Amino acid sequence: MELPAAGLAVDPLALLLGDLEAAAGLGRYRLESDAEVVGQLRRLGERAGDPHAGAAFLGALLPLLAEAPDPAAALRHLEFWSAHLPTPATTLAALRDHPRLLADLLHLLSLGSYLTVTLAREPGLYALLLEPAGVLRLVVDNPVHAAGVLRERHYEVSERDALVVEVPNEPGSFAAVGRLLAGAGINLDYAYATARDDQASAVVVVGVPDALRASAAAGL
Repeated sequence: MELPAAGLAVDPLALLLGDLEAAAGLGRYRLESDAEVVGQLRRLGERAGDPHAGAAFLGALLPLLAEAPDPAAALRHLEFWSAHLPTPATTLAALRDHPRLLADLLHLLSLGSYLTVTLAREPGLYALLLEPAGVLRLVVDNPVHAAGVLRERHYEVSERDALVVEVPNEPGSFAAVGRLLAGAGINLDYAYATARDDQASAVVVVGVPDALRASAAAGL
């Protein structure tokens, strides 16, 4: 291995990525050795700040990725989420310094793209993982698997049905749904929506005491 000439700056992020691109470098972390994976890692490293900060973040990230249920999905979704952070360097530094929080976030991001899009729209939601008494509501495509993963991480998990309603992505579109539920005598515990600006429709998740009865009574 050739050492850099005296006086030349060494880019620790470039050195780390070069080592990962070598034979079996990414295999140690249950990742495929391809350009897409390296690109995702490079973008994360660059968003973490200067090359030293980037290398430090990847150094903390990779062993935890290997422990995630689906390392490739966790990496892909983490990179997508990080692109929506208002201050990525600050947030990634906080994750680097809190390995448990980073590990829990990677486990959640392994569960599917729906949750990733929700976190991307509200980047600060990840901080709820730090709150011992916080409540984080998740809609996932595999509830049994999601609940099992969270319980393995020692989170208290409760499961309940909810109404998921698709409405036009425009102001006031949920009012008609609210009138239907009110007319049927259904109380709302909570409601939240998710949609990108370029989407024609939005998905609204509505918490009610009895989702099946509410759906039948309101015709949803």
